[in-house]
Amino acid sequence: VLDNYNANLITFSPNFAQDGIAFTEFGSYKMTFGVWKTTDRGETWSDSSNGLPVGASLTGYILSISPQFVQDQTVFAISDGGVFKSVDGGESWLRVGKPPGYLPIQIAVSPHYINDQTLLTGDYNEGLFLSQDGGESWQHINFAVSPRQVGVRHIGSYQPWPPPSPP
Repeated sequence: VLDNYNANLITFSPNFAQDGIAFTEFGSYKMTFGVWKTTDRGETWSDSSNGLPVGASLTGYILSISPQFVQDQTVFAISDGGVFKSVDGGESWLRVGKPPGYLPIQIAVSPHYINDQTLLTGDYNEGLFLSQDGGESWQHINFAVSPRQVGVRHIGSYQPWPPPSPP
């Protein structure tokens, strides 16, 4: 696809076995060449960066897909340049917010994103951040150390996240 450049992690559709959709980001040291998408289980890849800035970037794009991707076609891309959202399966992207912290390392989507719009992200220096509005705003979560991985795990019956505390 892009010779001599590195692919970031591959992010798979929750329905990959049926739809063959996955995304990755290509880049090199402090550069991003955008997001790429496959619809045929990796046989071919096409540029899926419409609306995403490419070029200088400290982090490149870190990607995450809504667990309800089949219904909502939602994909997130976060970088030091912003939080971006696609609601058309990666065909186009809109910047929905500023990245919390300085260097985002991961973005996790709630198992019930379609209902609660909840995201978590971690920063190398500043810890965890919670969004309950699809990435438009973020609340810092007090955490003793900076995480290296961020995830959301569903245990037991679903309960909505509590509302954010006022600043």
